[in-house]
Amino acid sequence: MRANLEEHVQQQAALREVLEQRQQSLLQLSAQRSFSEAALRTVVGDERRMCQAARAEVSTLRAQQMSWQERAARTSQASSAEVKRLRAELRTEEAACKEERAARKSQGLASEVRRLRAELREEEAACLEARAVRAGEALSPTHARGGHS
Repeated sequence: MRANLEEHVQQQAALREVLEQRQQSLLQLSAQRSFSEAALRTVVGDERRMCQAARAEVSTLRAQQMSWQERAARTSQASSAEVKRLRAELRTEEAACKEERAARKSQGLASEVRRLRAELREEEAACLEARAVRAGEALSPTHARGGHS
C-alpha cells in the first residue's frame, strides 16, 4: 500500500509539473496573442488612414477631372487627352489603394492570430484534461477513504 501511495504521490507531482508547464505555455501563448492582436490593430489602423488619404486624393482627382471637363465644355479648347490622363491617374490611384490593402492583408498577421488562438485552445483543452485527470484521481476509492488503506 505504501508503494501505491508513493506511486500516487509521484504521479500527482508529475501531473502538477505538466500542468505548470502547460499553464506557463498558455501564459506565453496569451502574451503572444495579445502582441499579435495589438500589431494587427496597428496595421489595420494604418491601413484605414492610408485608405482615407487615398480616398481624399481620389476625390481631389475627381474634382480636377470635373474641372477639366467643365473647361473643355466651356471653351472647347480643353484637351481630351488630359481628361483621359486624369481618368487613368484616377484608376491608377484606385488600383494602388486596392493593391496596398491586399499587401497589408497578405502580411499574415491575421493568420498568425488565428494560429495562436488555435494553439491557445489546444493548451486550454490540455489543461482541462489534466484537471479532469486530477479530479478523477481525487475521487478514486483510495482517495475517498482518506488516502489510507
